[in-house]
Amino acid sequence: MHIPPLTTPKVVAVIFAVHGGMGDVGKFALAHALQMPGVTVRAVGLCASISDETLDCRHADVTLPEELDYLDSALKSISLPTARVGTAEATALIQLAVSDADAVIACVGNRQPQLERCGATGMRQVIDAMSTVGVGRLVALSSMGINTDYLPTSFIKVFWACLLRTYLRSAWKDLLSMETVVQSSNLNYVIVRPMGLSPEEPSVKSWKVLTAHGEGGLKLTISKSDVAAFMLQEAVSPAMHNMEVTIGQPV
Repeated sequence: MHIPPLTTPKVVAVIFAVHGGMGDVGKFALAHALQMPGVTVRAVGLCASISDETLDCRHADVTLPEELDYLDSALKSISLPTARVGTAEATALIQLAVSDADAVIACVGNRQPQLERCGATGMRQVIDAMSTVGVGRLVALSSMGINTDYLPTSFIKVFWACLLRTYLRSAWKDLLSMETVVQSSNLNYVIVRPMGLSPEEPSVKSWKVLTAHGEGGLKLTISKSDVAAFMLQEAVSPAMHNMEVTIGQPV
């Protein structure tokens, strides 16, 4: 990870969706933070539906055995309370998790077609809790194809845009609303829009971040672990403020 040694201890809260690839990024962020000297971490898993409440919140959809072992080893060492998004229980757990945090990583949305949408509702709960206790730094996960993602025009970009507005329209609307919630807050935020989060993509511990048009293209997929490492970097050593970025591997 591209994170310099910390000069002061940090507390990071990770709020993640129990189900879906975007939630898996939160689980990796949590695992990375647990391995990082000087960082104390708190976590809450958000369930979008009743069926999510039966899932193992430590499980992630990744295929590489070493990444599964890494997550299992890291996450079994910490309590991971879960609650249904939008409930009073979730509000209480989130507020407790962020109460002494220096920054919050929020991976509460999803974009798989079969999942119930929870990004906007979950993000409102996160931001309300942060505002209540006075935490100012938010690193929020969104998606390529949402608002202006700075990618050059290509077949994949056009195809994904069409898919979001048709087959995945509910995900598109939820993530749009989620970004609006973040952008209209008074927080110091960065919205991270990853390329495809493939379960098969191995971590290369590096990435490229687009912050404006004309900065080149990105490969179609990026590992969940690498997106998580970038988000943790921005949580403990903020370099990007009140902006949106797209992250992937260089072409």
